[in-house]
Amino acid sequence: MSVPEEIIDLKNRSNNKFVAAKIEREMTQEQVKSICNVCDCVWICRGDMGVQMGFKGMAKFVREFTNKYIPNLKVPCVIAGEVMEHFCEHAAPTRTEICYLGNCILDGYKGMVLSDETVFGKFPKETMEFCSNYIRDFFESFIIIYSRTT
Repeated sequence: MSVPEEIIDLKNRSNNKFVAAKIEREMTQEQVKSICNVCDCVWICRGDMGVQMGFKGMAKFVREFTNKYIPNLKVPCVIAGEVMEHFCEHAAPTRTEICYLGNCILDGYKGMVLSDETVFGKFPKETMEFCSNYIRDFFESFIIIYSRTT
């Protein structure tokens, strides 16, 4: 979604169903603010954002979004983009991933998206168990969204 009218139109055509807006490209502060005002949930998707903006631009955008918008959002925001990537090949996360996940929670994110970790990763069960236990043991009100293979 790049303009709030897209979200409003989708909600109207879907009988006001839940709409999560994916922020995955560089946007002005006004664009971000207007999207956050009409959606039901915001996803910060670092994959495409990193390709478009480069690593430094993506990191700067995410930090600015986190500092400016998370404290005042009226809807939950989740972080996406290989938060626990080490689980794709290993049965445990790195210390950096553990700290990053904790920081996301402390920064006010209400969830994370596990994608490659659970779709292509060798340890989807371990990923889910670790994340669930870590969050349950240390934090409240945090959701995990994961992709499943069938």
